[in-house]
Amino acid sequence: MNIRSIFNSQFYRNTFVLFSGNAVNQIILLLTYPIISRLYEPADFGHFEQVNAIFLFIVLLASLRYEYAIIIAKDDNEASNVLTLSLFLLIVFSVVVFILLLLFRSSIAVMLSNPKLELYLFWISPFLLVAGMQQILYNWIIRKKNFKLANSSNILKSSTNSLGRVALGFIIANPISLFLSRGISFLLSLLILVRKEIIPFFNALKNGVISLPGVMSVAKKYKDFPLYMGGGVILNRFTTSLTPLLLSGFFGLKVLGFYAMANTALNIPISILRNSIQTVFLQEASELKNKEKKISGELLKITLLLFTIGIIPTGLIIGFGPKIFSFILGSQWELSGTIASIIIIWLFFTIVATPSMAIVPVVNLQQYYLILQTILCITRIVVLFGTYTLYGELKSVLYGLMLHGSLFNIFNVIYVMKKTHQIEIRNFEA
Repeated sequence: MNIRSIFNSQFYRNTFVLFSGNAVNQIILLLTYPIISRLYEPADFGHFEQVNAIFLFIVLLASLRYEYAIIIAKDDNEASNVLTLSLFLLIVFSVVVFILLLLFRSSIAVMLSNPKLELYLFWISPFLLVAGMQQILYNWIIRKKNFKLANSSNILKSSTNSLGRVALGFIIANPISLFLSRGISFLLSLLILVRKEIIPFFNALKNGVISLPGVMSVAKKYKDFPLYMGGGVILNRFTTSLTPLLLSGFFGLKVLGFYAMANTALNIPISILRNSIQTVFLQEASELKNKEKKISGELLKITLLLFTIGIIPTGLIIGFGPKIFSFILGSQWELSGTIASIIIIWLFFTIVATPSMAIVPVVNLQQYYLILQTILCITRIVVLFGTYTLYGELKSVLYGLMLHGSLFNIFNVIYVMKKTHQIEIRNFEA
């Protein structure tokens, strides 16, 4: 493996473009957060976060995951029909959600023990519509390899949200200001993409590239996305959310606070890198497949590169986690450093497995993805309850989580590589 050639590759440059944009977002967030936290009351964020939690869950299915088929479609004509299908489903879904909120908003507010929530739930529908459109067009831009525009859209969305909270907070600091800044950030991020793609879209519509038979055809061709990817994504979100909830039940809110600090501190750079790699490699792998070229070689090279460059920072956290957290955050956060030194191995293997997860839809392993997430969810619960029941101490539970997550990611890498190689052999022999 020639590491220098990989660093000079288009993949590395495109990944760096998206990574740098997401890093700028985090810097803006860190700079504005001390101001935002002083402008707003905790209750304001409480109202916002309840609505946001519902929105983040629902938006996963806004287009039934068809938007990801835009990237892997065999040509631009097919991708245009997938884009149209995604937009249609999004509009229908947003209307249905609005009607359901109209009927059941009072019940939802009572269930969440927040009567005032009834006033804010209607923000979900416009959020769904605008954020869903932004994601659909974002995937189209990624398909066209316009990573600089995608990066600009991301930066605009995050910076507008953070700076908007500050500006509106000085005028009147309440939940409405938080919702407005979020909505404006989605809208501006969408407009910068629409400005670039609206004319080509209407040309495709006028020239007959987009048609009802074409939309119906891609809906049938990519039916595995709503059938399997949608369920898998929901299970993944549920499993991720369940872990801290169970930890708080086992060990109390204070321990959860230490875990949350460790997990957040590690996941800020890791999630940025993982999302950037996944987006770029999905596009690259799709392009290779559509050109009838092999993917497995690139998959192996990128995976080995991620493993190699991740060893040193992982080793530092393992060896010096408590000292690093104590030095940066204060001695009271030493337990967070201890937690970080354990879970970093699990997070390291999530990075290594990122290319394998990215190509799941490219090599038609959506059914495998749903099965994997189902088993992951069930076994995660078994590990959490099992280690707590047997040992009753935090470190044992964390080591169980680390081993469980690491083994699942290692298995995923091996399985996807093997299946990709088998598929390529079968296709090239045919």
